[in-house]
Amino acid sequence: MDKAIQKLKYQKDTGAAFQSGSNKVLQIGECKEKQSLLELEEGQRATIVRAPDHYLLAPLGFRPGKVVEIKSRQPFQGPIVAEIEGRQIAVDRRLADSIVLELEVAVHAAG
Repeated sequence: MDKAIQKLKYQKDTGAAFQSGSNKVLQIGECKEKQSLLELEEGQRATIVRAPDHYLLAPLGFRPGKVVEIKSRQPFQGPIVAEIEGRQIAVDRRLADSIVLELEVAVHAAG
């Protein structure tokens, strides 16, 4: 991939600002990355942004603003075990894929 395209993609994904004509990052901080609960790695924590309208999700804690952590992934396409507010809950993989999360990602200086 062309370096200019990579740089533009990095700027779009992270919100970083570059000095004109260089690879030096001017803005350093944290950006937010969205992904589904299914894509989250074990031990990783994220904040729920959107959850489908399912009669069991909200009472179990899958609501926007709540922090969720993946505890384990069961074998043979079994459920994802997530922890919310100290409770561990098994979630079907298809349902987990429809729960949108926001990760905080540190942006480091490149230059």
